[in-house]
Amino acid sequence: MRIARTWSGVIFRLMPAVRMQQDVEAAVEAGITNRNDLLQVQLRKNETRSTSISVENALKVSLSLLGQYIGHPADSIDIALAMDGSLPTRPEELYRTPESSLSLTTEYNLLNKQVDASRLKYKATVGKQLPTVAIGGGFIYESLMDRDHSFWVGGITVSVPLTKWWGGSHDMKQQKLQVRNAENQLADQSELLLIRMQNTWNAVTDAYKQVEIAVESISQATENLRLQSDYYHAGTCTMSDLLEAQSLYQQSRDNYVESYAQYEVKKREYLQATGR
Repeated sequence: MRIARTWSGVIFRLMPAVRMQQDVEAAVEAGITNRNDLLQVQLRKNETRSTSISVENALKVSLSLLGQYIGHPADSIDIALAMDGSLPTRPEELYRTPESSLSLTTEYNLLNKQVDASRLKYKATVGKQLPTVAIGGGFIYESLMDRDHSFWVGGITVSVPLTKWWGGSHDMKQQKLQVRNAENQLADQSELLLIRMQNTWNAVTDAYKQVEIAVESISQATENLRLQSDYYHAGTCTMSDLLEAQSLYQQSRDNYVESYAQYEVKKREYLQATGR
Protein backbone atom coordinates (compact mmCIF):
# COMPACT_ATOMS: atom_id res chain seq x y z
CA MET A 1 0.00 0.00 0.00
CA ARG A 2 2.46 2.63 -1.19
CA ILE A 3 1.27 6.14 -1.80
CA ALA A 4 3.40 9.06 -2.96
CA ARG A 5 4.15 11.35 -0.03
CA THR A 6 4.53 15.12 -0.17
CA TRP A 7 5.84 16.82 2.95
CA SER A 8 6.04 20.50 2.10
CA GLY A 9 5.89 22.00 5.59
CA VAL A 10 9.59 21.51 6.29
CA ILE A 11 10.56 22.64 2.78
CA PHE A 12 8.70 25.91 3.17
CA ARG A 13 10.35 26.48 6.52
CA LEU A 14 13.85 25.90 5.18
CA MET A 15 13.63 27.92 1.97
CA PRO A 16 13.39 31.41 3.57
CA ALA A 17 16.29 30.62 5.90
CA VAL A 18 18.44 29.43 2.98
CA ARG A 19 17.72 32.55 0.94
CA MET A 20 18.32 34.74 4.00
CA GLN A 21 21.72 33.15 4.67
CA GLN A 22 22.77 33.65 1.06
CA ASP A 23 21.78 37.31 1.21
CA VAL A 24 23.59 37.93 4.50
CA GLU A 25 26.70 36.11 3.31
CA ALA A 26 26.78 38.39 0.29
CA ALA A 27 26.29 41.42 2.53
CA VAL A 28 29.14 40.33 4.81
CA GLU A 29 31.49 39.83 1.87
CA ALA A 30 30.57 43.27 0.56
CA GLY A 31 31.23 44.80 3.97
CA ILE A 32 27.66 46.05 4.30
CA THR A 33 26.97 44.18 7.53
CA ASN A 34 28.99 42.44 10.21
CA ARG A 35 29.55 38.75 10.84
CA ASN A 36 27.26 38.73 13.88
CA ASP A 37 24.24 38.94 11.61
CA LEU A 38 25.45 35.89 9.70
CA LEU A 39 25.90 33.94 12.94
CA GLN A 40 22.33 34.74 13.97
CA VAL A 41 21.05 33.43 10.64
CA GLN A 42 23.12 30.26 10.91
CA LEU A 43 21.85 29.61 14.45
CA ARG A 44 18.26 30.03 13.30
CA LYS A 45 18.91 27.73 10.35
CA ASN A 46 20.29 25.05 12.68
CA GLU A 47 17.19 25.33 14.85
CA THR A 48 15.03 24.79 11.77
CA ARG A 49 17.08 21.78 10.69
CA SER A 50 16.78 20.28 14.17
CA THR A 51 13.02 20.73 14.07
CA SER A 52 12.80 19.07 10.66
CA ILE A 53 14.71 16.05 11.97
CA SER A 54 12.28 15.73 14.88
CA VAL A 55 9.35 15.96 12.49
CA GLU A 56 10.75 13.22 10.25
CA ASN A 57 11.38 10.95 13.23
CA ALA A 58 7.85 11.52 14.53
CA LEU A 59 6.50 10.71 11.08
CA LYS A 60 8.40 7.41 10.98
CA VAL A 61 7.02 6.43 14.39
CA SER A 62 3.50 7.35 13.32
CA LEU A 63 3.82 5.25 10.16
CA SER A 64 5.05 2.29 12.22
CA LEU A 65 2.08 2.58 14.59
CA LEU A 66 -0.32 2.89 11.66
CA GLY A 67 1.20 -0.15 9.98
CA GLN A 68 0.86 -2.19 13.18
CA TYR A 69 -2.75 -1.09 13.57
CA ILE A 70 -3.88 -1.95 10.02
CA GLY A 71 -1.63 -5.00 9.60
CA HIS A 72 0.72 -3.65 6.91
CA PRO A 73 4.50 -3.26 6.99
CA ALA A 74 5.53 0.26 7.94
CA ASP A 75 7.73 0.63 4.84
CA SER A 76 4.72 -0.06 2.58
CA ILE A 77 2.76 2.95 3.81
CA ASP A 78 3.23 6.53 2.75
CA ILE A 79 1.18 9.66 3.14
CA ALA A 80 -0.24 11.40 0.06
CA LEU A 81 -1.09 14.85 1.33
CA ALA A 82 0.35 17.98 -0.25
CA MET A 83 0.12 20.98 2.06
CA ASP A 84 1.13 23.75 -0.33
CA GLY A 85 -0.58 26.62 1.43
CA SER A 86 -3.86 26.30 -0.46
CA LEU A 87 -7.33 25.60 0.88
CA PRO A 88 -8.68 22.04 0.92
CA THR A 89 -11.97 21.10 -0.69
CA ARG A 90 -14.91 22.74 1.04
CA PRO A 91 -16.82 20.39 3.39
CA GLU A 92 -20.32 21.14 2.03
CA GLU A 93 -20.14 18.22 -0.40
CA LEU A 94 -19.79 15.84 2.57
CA TYR A 95 -22.91 17.07 4.35
CA ARG A 96 -25.85 14.73 4.83
CA THR A 97 -28.90 15.37 6.97
CA PRO A 98 -28.70 13.53 10.31
CA GLU A 99 -32.12 11.92 9.80
CA SER A 100 -31.07 10.33 6.50
CA SER A 101 -27.81 9.08 8.01
CA LEU A 102 -29.31 7.57 11.16
CA SER A 103 -30.20 4.23 9.60
CA LEU A 104 -26.66 3.89 8.22
CA THR A 105 -24.97 3.90 11.61
CA THR A 106 -23.96 0.70 13.34
CA GLU A 107 -25.19 1.95 16.71
CA TYR A 108 -28.71 2.54 15.44
CA ASN A 109 -28.91 -0.88 13.79
CA LEU A 110 -27.72 -2.58 16.99
CA LEU A 111 -30.41 -0.77 18.98
CA ASN A 112 -33.03 -1.92 16.48
CA LYS A 113 -31.81 -5.50 16.85
CA GLN A 114 -32.20 -5.22 20.62
CA VAL A 115 -35.80 -4.08 20.19
CA ASP A 116 -36.51 -6.99 17.83
CA ALA A 117 -34.92 -9.45 20.26
CA SER A 118 -37.03 -8.10 23.15
CA ARG A 119 -40.20 -8.44 21.11
CA LEU A 120 -39.37 -12.03 20.16
CA LYS A 121 -38.75 -12.89 23.82
CA TYR A 122 -42.11 -11.40 24.73
CA LYS A 123 -43.88 -13.42 22.03
CA ALA A 124 -42.14 -16.59 23.21
CA THR A 125 -43.26 -15.93 26.80
CA VAL A 126 -46.84 -15.36 25.66
CA GLY A 127 -46.73 -18.55 23.61
CA LYS A 128 -45.80 -20.60 26.67
CA GLN A 129 -49.00 -19.51 28.45
CA LEU A 130 -51.41 -20.28 25.61
CA PRO A 131 -53.47 -23.49 25.63
CA THR A 132 -52.08 -26.34 23.58
CA VAL A 133 -54.22 -28.46 21.30
CA ALA A 134 -53.34 -32.03 20.35
CA ILE A 135 -55.19 -33.87 17.59
CA GLY A 136 -54.80 -37.58 16.97
CA GLY A 137 -56.54 -40.34 15.11
CA GLY A 138 -56.22 -43.69 13.43
CA PHE A 139 -57.84 -46.16 11.06
CA ILE A 140 -59.21 -49.40 12.64
CA TYR A 141 -60.09 -52.61 10.83
CA GLU A 142 -61.84 -55.64 12.42
CA SER A 143 -63.35 -58.90 11.24
CA LEU A 144 -66.15 -60.29 13.41
CA MET A 145 -68.64 -63.06 12.48
CA ASP A 146 -67.55 -63.08 8.90
CA ARG A 147 -68.15 -59.39 8.68
CA ASP A 148 -65.40 -56.91 7.99
CA HIS A 149 -65.55 -53.46 9.53
CA SER A 150 -63.23 -50.50 9.07
CA PHE A 151 -63.67 -47.12 10.62
CA TRP A 152 -61.76 -44.01 11.61
CA VAL A 153 -61.17 -43.07 15.23
CA GLY A 154 -59.96 -39.58 16.17
CA GLY A 155 -59.58 -37.41 19.22
CA ILE A 156 -58.64 -33.93 20.30
CA THR A 157 -57.00 -32.82 23.55
CA VAL A 158 -56.88 -29.27 24.90
CA SER A 159 -54.32 -28.48 27.62
CA VAL A 160 -54.58 -25.27 29.65
CA PRO A 161 -51.53 -24.52 31.87
CA LEU A 162 -53.54 -23.30 34.87
CA THR A 163 -50.87 -24.17 37.41
CA LYS A 164 -48.33 -21.89 35.65
CA TRP A 165 -50.69 -19.05 34.85
CA TRP A 166 -49.66 -16.81 37.78
CA GLY A 167 -45.93 -17.14 37.15
CA GLY A 168 -46.44 -16.87 33.42
CA SER A 169 -48.42 -13.66 33.79
CA HIS A 170 -45.57 -12.17 35.78
CA ASP A 171 -43.07 -13.23 33.10
CA MET A 172 -45.18 -11.62 30.38
CA LYS A 173 -45.34 -8.34 32.28
CA GLN A 174 -41.59 -8.42 32.80
CA GLN A 175 -40.91 -9.12 29.13
CA LYS A 176 -43.31 -6.38 28.10
CA LEU A 177 -41.37 -3.97 30.27
CA GLN A 178 -38.17 -5.13 28.59
CA VAL A 179 -39.68 -4.34 25.21
CA ARG A 180 -40.70 -0.87 26.37
CA ASN A 181 -37.25 -0.25 27.84
CA ALA A 182 -35.60 -1.29 24.56
CA GLU A 183 -37.91 1.02 22.60
CA ASN A 184 -37.19 3.92 24.96
CA GLN A 185 -33.48 3.26 24.70
CA LEU A 186 -33.77 3.27 20.91
CA ALA A 187 -35.51 6.64 20.97
CA ASP A 188 -33.07 8.18 23.45
CA GLN A 189 -29.93 6.90 21.77
CA SER A 190 -31.24 7.91 18.35
CA GLU A 191 -31.56 11.49 19.57
CA LEU A 192 -28.01 11.34 20.93
CA LEU A 193 -26.75 10.00 17.61
CA LEU A 194 -28.44 12.87 15.77
CA ILE A 195 -26.86 15.35 18.17
CA ARG A 196 -23.44 13.76 17.68
CA MET A 197 -23.80 14.05 13.90
CA GLN A 198 -24.61 17.73 14.20
CA ASN A 199 -21.75 18.32 16.62
CA THR A 200 -19.22 16.58 14.38
CA TRP A 201 -20.46 18.61 11.41
CA ASN A 202 -20.02 21.81 13.40
CA ALA A 203 -16.49 20.68 14.24
CA VAL A 204 -15.79 20.14 10.52
CA THR A 205 -16.95 23.62 9.55
CA ASP A 206 -15.03 25.19 12.43
CA ALA A 207 -11.87 23.33 11.43
CA TYR A 208 -12.23 24.53 7.84
CA LYS A 209 -12.52 28.13 9.04
CA GLN A 210 -9.29 27.63 10.98
CA VAL A 211 -7.58 26.53 7.76
CA GLU A 212 -8.90 29.65 6.03
CA ILE A 213 -7.44 31.82 8.78
CA ALA A 214 -4.11 29.95 8.55
CA VAL A 215 -3.93 30.52 4.79
CA GLU A 216 -4.61 34.21 5.27
CA SER A 217 -1.92 34.35 7.96
CA ILE A 218 0.62 32.79 5.59
CA SER A 219 -0.09 35.50 3.04
CA GLN A 220 0.35 38.22 5.64
CA ALA A 221 3.49 36.66 7.11
CA THR A 222 5.00 36.26 3.64
CA GLU A 223 4.43 39.91 2.86
CA ASN A 224 5.85 40.93 6.24
CA LEU A 225 8.97 38.83 5.61
CA ARG A 226 9.41 40.42 2.21
CA LEU A 227 9.12 43.92 3.63
CA GLN A 228 11.53 43.21 6.46
CA SER A 229 14.00 41.78 3.98
CA ASP A 230 13.78 44.96 1.92
CA TYR A 231 14.14 47.08 5.05
CA TYR A 232 17.20 45.09 6.13
CA HIS A 233 18.86 45.49 2.75
CA ALA A 234 18.11 49.20 2.92
CA GLY A 235 19.62 49.36 6.41
CA THR A 236 16.42 50.52 8.12
CA CYS A 237 15.89 47.44 10.34
CA THR A 238 18.09 45.08 12.31
CA MET A 239 18.79 41.40 11.83
CA SER A 240 16.66 40.68 14.91
CA ASP A 241 13.68 42.28 13.17
CA LEU A 242 14.30 40.19 10.08
CA LEU A 243 14.64 36.98 12.07
CA GLU A 244 11.44 37.80 13.94
CA ALA A 245 9.67 38.16 10.60
CA GLN A 246 11.01 34.77 9.55
CA SER A 247 9.81 33.25 12.84
CA LEU A 248 6.34 34.62 12.22
CA TYR A 249 6.41 33.13 8.75
CA GLN A 250 7.46 29.74 10.08
CA GLN A 251 4.78 29.92 12.75
CA SER A 252 2.13 30.68 10.13
CA ARG A 253 3.24 27.62 8.16
CA ASP A 254 3.13 25.46 11.29
CA ASN A 255 -0.36 26.70 12.12
CA TYR A 256 -1.45 25.90 8.58
CA VAL A 257 -0.17 22.32 8.76
CA GLU A 258 -1.75 21.80 12.17
CA SER A 259 -5.12 23.24 11.19
CA TYR A 260 -5.12 21.31 7.90
CA ALA A 261 -4.41 18.04 9.73
CA GLN A 262 -7.10 18.81 12.30
CA TYR A 263 -9.57 19.46 9.50
CA GLU A 264 -8.84 16.06 7.95
CA VAL A 265 -9.36 14.40 11.35
CA LYS A 266 -12.70 16.15 11.86
CA LYS A 267 -13.81 15.15 8.38
CA ARG A 268 -13.26 11.48 9.16
CA GLU A 269 -14.98 11.77 12.51
CA TYR A 270 -18.01 13.21 10.72
CA LEU A 271 -17.98 10.47 8.08
CA GLN A 272 -17.82 7.85 10.82
CA ALA A 273 -20.62 9.49 12.79
CA THR A 274 -22.85 9.44 9.69
CA GLY A 275 -22.18 5.78 8.94
CA ARG A 276 -19.73 6.23 6.06
